[in-house]
Amino acid sequence: MPPRTRRRITTHRCRQCGTYTTSSGNCRVCSRRALNRPLHPNTSSPSTPNAQPFQVPVPSPLRSVSHCECCMRSPTVAFPFDCHHHISANLVSRHYGAVNRHSLAKPTLRLCGLCYRYLSPGPLPHSGHAKWAIAWPSVLCTYLFSTPPTADALLFVQCLPRRLRQLWQPMFNSLSIAIQRYWDTPPALVDITSQRSEYLADVESNEIHRIITCNDALPCDTIRCLYGCFAHPSDCGSIGFQHVIGLVDPNFHFADSNPDKSLRGRRPDWLESRMFLNTWVVAPSTFIPHERDVGLQLATCAEHDGGGCKEYCHVPQNPTGHLCSPWGDQLSHAVFVSRKLLPARKAFNSHAWSLTSMQGGYQGLSSFFLSTERRFDIHDPDITYPQECLAVAYRPDIRALLFQILADDVIHLLNEAAVAGDSAAIALQRTVFANLNDPSIWRRFINDDPQNRQARIPVFPFPRVADSAAFIIHLILSMGRYDCEPQIFAVPTLLAAMQVAGLAPIDREANTADVYNLVKQYILMQARWMPGGVRSFDRNIIKATSILSSLLLRGELAHEGTPLVLTRSLQALHTESSEHLLQDIRRNLATVLHDSVPGAPSVEAIVNSTLSQPLQWRPMLSQAPYQSPASLYEQQEALDQLCTTIDCFASGLYSFTRGHVCAGSAGSGKTHLLLTGTMYCRARGLETVMTALSSERASELGGFHLHRLVPLPIFSRNRQCDVRVSAERCIVNLSYKPDLLLTLRRIDVWCIDEIGLISAETFSILDLVLQHVKDNTLPFGGCLVLGTGDMLQLNPSTGRPLWVSPHVLTTFTVIPLKHMVRAAGDGNLMRCLDILRQPFITDENLLQITDLIEENCRFVPTFADVPFNTGTIRLFSRKIAEREEAARLARMIELDESITSVHHIAVDEVTTNLGGAAIWRIATESESTAITAHVQEPYDLRLYDGCIIRFTRNHKSRSFSNGQLGVIRRAEAPVTVYVAPCGARSVPDISYVRTHWTLLTVSPMVSPVLPLRRHGYGRRQQLPLKVYVSSTIHRALGSTMSQIACRFSQTDPRFRLWDRRLLYVALSRVRSLGHIVFVGPRQDTFHCITEVARRRGQFDDYIHHLLSVVEGAPNLGSPQIDLTLLPIMPLDCELPHTPTGFVYALISMRTREVYVGQTSDVDKRLRQHNSSRGSVFTRALHRQPFALLALMHGFNPELRGDHLVAARERIEASWKSRLRSLQRLAQAADVLDTGSLLAHENDLVFVVCSRV
Repeated sequence: MPPRTRRRITTHRCRQCGTYTTSSGNCRVCSRRALNRPLHPNTSSPSTPNAQPFQVPVPSPLRSVSHCECCMRSPTVAFPFDCHHHISANLVSRHYGAVNRHSLAKPTLRLCGLCYRYLSPGPLPHSGHAKWAIAWPSVLCTYLFSTPPTADALLFVQCLPRRLRQLWQPMFNSLSIAIQRYWDTPPALVDITSQRSEYLADVESNEIHRIITCNDALPCDTIRCLYGCFAHPSDCGSIGFQHVIGLVDPNFHFADSNPDKSLRGRRPDWLESRMFLNTWVVAPSTFIPHERDVGLQLATCAEHDGGGCKEYCHVPQNPTGHLCSPWGDQLSHAVFVSRKLLPARKAFNSHAWSLTSMQGGYQGLSSFFLSTERRFDIHDPDITYPQECLAVAYRPDIRALLFQILADDVIHLLNEAAVAGDSAAIALQRTVFANLNDPSIWRRFINDDPQNRQARIPVFPFPRVADSAAFIIHLILSMGRYDCEPQIFAVPTLLAAMQVAGLAPIDREANTADVYNLVKQYILMQARWMPGGVRSFDRNIIKATSILSSLLLRGELAHEGTPLVLTRSLQALHTESSEHLLQDIRRNLATVLHDSVPGAPSVEAIVNSTLSQPLQWRPMLSQAPYQSPASLYEQQEALDQLCTTIDCFASGLYSFTRGHVCAGSAGSGKTHLLLTGTMYCRARGLETVMTALSSERASELGGFHLHRLVPLPIFSRNRQCDVRVSAERCIVNLSYKPDLLLTLRRIDVWCIDEIGLISAETFSILDLVLQHVKDNTLPFGGCLVLGTGDMLQLNPSTGRPLWVSPHVLTTFTVIPLKHMVRAAGDGNLMRCLDILRQPFITDENLLQITDLIEENCRFVPTFADVPFNTGTIRLFSRKIAEREEAARLARMIELDESITSVHHIAVDEVTTNLGGAAIWRIATESESTAITAHVQEPYDLRLYDGCIIRFTRNHKSRSFSNGQLGVIRRAEAPVTVYVAPCGARSVPDISYVRTHWTLLTVSPMVSPVLPLRRHGYGRRQQLPLKVYVSSTIHRALGSTMSQIACRFSQTDPRFRLWDRRLLYVALSRVRSLGHIVFVGPRQDTFHCITEVARRRGQFDDYIHHLLSVVEGAPNLGSPQIDLTLLPIMPLDCELPHTPTGFVYALISMRTREVYVGQTSDVDKRLRQHNSSRGSVFTRALHRQPFALLALMHGFNPELRGDHLVAARERIEASWKSRLRSLQRLAQAADVLDTGSLLAHENDLVFVVCSRV
């Protein structure tokens, strides 16, 4: 059987549009367009049935009449409309036009073709485009003759082109008063319907003389898109004009009018025209397409066809030439020279506008137009030869520019005999060089090679300033004066080339003033248009000054770069540093594993274990005190699963091995299992690293802080996390740390403690970074990930919980642990924790919890009744309560005469901007207060000998970690501290401290730069210490404490709990309920506990379902994410109709930031804020959209005008002042509380519009 051969498919191109077809001739679209082309709406008959939105029988037309009786246009071709033949009730439902019940009393109406279809019986088309196609004259008539009071008459008249005004000019006396007042206002829009139709007809005629004529008449882009870009009438998009009417009248919603969506992102100056090359007017335009029945349209560029909902990004227009960069990549330079050695091409994926450098001057000209010929997809050799090969031939704008170039030259007559028979030369002579008959034009811009005819137009992109040779050549080509390139570079040195180009003096030696003048010209002409920020601009200017000074003053070209010998030395140094870092990781981990895992090998054996020489060791668990046999059996099974997974990974037989997460309740032995599994990884010779989100916790387990291993970006509470962008930033940060990058490439296993504290977004960033580092597209670059976590403990502070991430289902196996070990000696505590882990808590369970707490815990009235320095840790839910307790104890110590305390005052600095232009100054008292709200270090740190402190920062050499304990040995500077081992939460006898704790000298450290709310940026220089008397519940996660004292209150917001997980973590830090002291009123404490125990989170149902599936429990139902538990939910409330206006509060649905303002119309004001037409605060796209949180109304009805506005502004200022006094970011609950109190004080009505 002969082999099958692939059949070759022959393709053809359509003669009209140039698209590929399977047969010769026209494509189906062009064939149907030629047969069924609808007529113009103003022609003698309505559109054909193929283009009609619904079928309407049309009678014979009448002769021309004065005007249409519905849209009032004149003159027009009318059709008789029999009113008695149709149902009048259906006709009255048409809201637009001049037809009403009075006019329907006539037997016959004279209507134009569009109005005949608009008034015909039956429902209007469902599509908004089809409605607008037949109703646009009637809509314009309504706004011309009876302008609604809500409409902007001036804007409406400005958007009405002069050609459309002429249709209603005979009815001027009947127009509304508002329209008559602005009727003579110059129109901002230009109607290009006839111009566009004639142009397309000439192009589709396939006649060369008509194509040349129409391109000479319309040579460049004359349409200015409302987003700033330019477009040609032959290749433009459109937006329905009904959206413009929506801008004129916010109450206009006919034909799906939605300017906030379709016109989103428009430029503020979208109604202004521009001059192109001081010759051509580029203006916003309207037209009525003849190829499709859609009615009056607003012209746009092809990229914005349909509106701004595509969200194309446009940079502001260039002041020189008034051109806009559609993609904003860079502004390169187009330079005209006598001859070009290489042909010019449009850069791939680049549509950058260019600045033209001609004899040292600048004009606005587009390199995209110059280097790319305009094609019409007409594949006829007689047409494409002159059209495509001579792009410069049909460009009067280039002709004018060439005239300027040759203004000083002698114009010679072109010898026609020399070009006889050459159709390209004849076309060139007849169209372009009719007034410029100079043979030099031919030599400059026309290549004589018949196989490759194209215009020679060089485009020079911006070079890197660090590349000194390319930078100097770029300056010579773009800023010098010369006739051709060989003239410049026919000299021995670059300094001589600059002298020939007129950039350096010839008759004398250059001085510093010449360098500065040249740098100044470079800044004004080029550098200020380069993309980048302040830092890159400063860096480029400093390098440019250095290069020019070296060349002009010393005659030597300075080169920046690293010598090859130093590069090799640095590579060796970083390789050695990476090896040292990896050795530290092994030794620290081996030390902790040897002390924590029973029966572990020696430290040196663990450190020296490799894949080729593994240790023959298999872990076995032993029963801990009070541990039940069921718990031991459960842990041994989990350990066997871990060991099996590690063996599969180390064998290399599988491309990817799923990670394991030990998930269980607090104190169930998760960390011990992780350490044992980590020990087995090292025994198999795998490069393993232990990490955690808490630096102290990571050091306690012999690992490194997660942010030290991977420089992840830190996101504030109000900043959205873009995973892709953040991963790219992290990779860039790693490129500056080659030793760390080399280390990460060698890591095989990642062990993460309390993995649930890492958000799903951060975990995805870690996944992408490891894929890049390992150059492997497998999850986490193929690394094995082991972790511990509790689905029902604290969620991450920002972002979504990791348990709802797809990583849990696709890349991990969750090992459940049900039995507790830490609280095994207290059955009452175990019962409380078991109840709190249930998805639904009944009243019986709540009563049982309160009874157990009341019987076993101790209650005191105040924290003063809790003994000081007894090892009792005070736990708080909020930082403000922790600070107040520290201040109270500091005052108590200050009053104690037996204690000598030393004050360490911080140095606070602020600046208004960052970068090279940052100037720091000493902060004021209010600015220091704002900085205090963002840092842990106090402004006034009071220390005394023997004081127990806690570190607030991580040290680079890992001498101490954030949260680690210490005891002050010397309170005066320099301060010396005994540093406790990681994980210690109590202070033993002072003699033990002196012999077993590490003595360290602590120096002040500068905090990271902090964005302040009203004062720019700030930073604080202070000792990284704070007096340790208390802790937050979040920081206590993962710790075991001997005794805790905490206060829970439902009435005091400082001690209020907002999540059931906070109560669970607080109770699970101790081994028995008897080790817990509750402070405050007993009933208030129980009320807070019962209230928070009933609360459920947004993802609780899904997490409980996932936990039930993992544990093999009966299914609790289909998993779901409860959207009703979103932080902000709108309420169905009616806006009151009041003439006195409102004071309102908006909340961002993204960042949860709050904006307070006043207005007379809340509905209109909300739309303005969400369409970037509001204040500067709400104009930021990362905060939109906004929802209405609350409003006040009920102002004095006797107030009018400015007095009423002043009353609203006073309430607005008072509301903002109270929110600022909180000294922290105001939450939605704070806004409602302060607003309700303010409304009560001023006898106003307060309305809550969103549920918090």
